[in-house]
Amino acid sequence: MIDRNSIEDAEKIVNEFLPDRSIREILLNFLADSITYSHSLDCANWSLNLDKDGKFIRFNIGQVYCVTIYPSESLVLCLRNKLKKNLMQKDVLIDFVGYEKKKEIRNSDIDKVPDCLVMVPDSVGCYFKHEKARKCLEIIKNSNRDFIKFAIKRTNILPNIRNAHSTGIIEYISRKVKKSIPNPLYSITEGEYCAFQDKLLVRAKKMTDLELEEKS
Repeated sequence: MIDRNSIEDAEKIVNEFLPDRSIREILLNFLADSITYSHSLDCANWSLNLDKDGKFIRFNIGQVYCVTIYPSESLVLCLRNKLKKNLMQKDVLIDFVGYEKKKEIRNSDIDKVPDCLVMVPDSVGCYFKHEKARKCLEIIKNSNRDFIKFAIKRTNILPNIRNAHSTGIIEYISRKVKKSIPNPLYSITEGEYCAFQDKLLVRAKKMTDLELEEKS
């Protein structure tokens, strides 16, 4: 059983999913940027879930999932019409996914899949293999931001999603990208939050020094 608040468990799962260092850096930076952006829109309406069984890492916006990292591929939610503008004349290995009466429909043609989420009209899921992460994320990043902006205003986080938030992986990502990534402000005071973030930043700086020493 994975401890969601353990940085060691977070590191173990991330390294298993993303053994290639360069790909790990790309995906963690993308996730860090998405979290920071979402937090700036609504600091209490998102969560990052390290699955207790170690099957996935999932970033949720309000009531819906936004980014899911699996062992060999990732899923990023976007707004279809925004994304289609960036797909023209580009050879990308993305499988698009939507649902029809709970049945998953997956196709390389974005026009051949239905909406992915009922609560977010025009939404589409984008699956890509991790080795294609850099190219795919460059194309879908802006439409993912549009998805975040829509979903965070139209859906509200549920208690089970909120309770699944994993502080361990937030701390781990902060160390790896070398900047303080916030936790959601569910019910703590501003002073408690600032104190926690200061502690997190100090730990991240210490980890950077240790990593440098190990490499020297």
